[in-house]
Amino acid sequence: AVAALAAANRTTAPMVLQAAVALLLAIYRHETDVGIRLIVATRFRPETERLVGAFNQNALLRLTLGDTGFRAFLSQARKATLTALGACECHPVKLESLVAKIAAERGVEADGYCFFNDVSANDASANDAGAPGGPGGQRGTAGAGAIADEAEAARPLTTVSTRQVQSDPKGAKFFL
Repeated sequence: AVAALAAANRTTAPMVLQAAVALLLAIYRHETDVGIRLIVATRFRPETERLVGAFNQNALLRLTLGDTGFRAFLSQARKATLTALGACECHPVKLESLVAKIAAERGVEADGYCFFNDVSANDASANDAGAPGGPGGQRGTAGAGAIADEAEAARPLTTVSTRQVQSDPKGAKFFL
């Protein structure tokens, strides 16, 4: 279903999955705003492009649910992801301090995070765009009901698999 939605919306399967995960987390938490940390391999500034070694950071992705269908939400997620990626190369300790400060100001505890780590570049099968067409077409503009209808239409096309992970992501409440 993810591949069919990606093809129908002219995007990648990981982008569809990322948007769907954000949507499901918001619904699960009964929130209209959702945040996910995207794990990003960064080296797009001249001062870092020649560095060698493990070098990744978190891009802070924030999405707001509106009264739209999945197609519009996916478009919003793509734009927000590009914004997050463009701003993610920063000092990680200062970022964590800023997150802690804002959490304290808002009276919430930033004690665990939701992560999305797109490793599809390492798996050729994950990059298959799938069959053209499929669910996610022109319908989907009437709110959460439309999103649920699109998800239900995609269900017969869905295969679920689990990849064994060798490490335990520390501090994560949710890690995909």
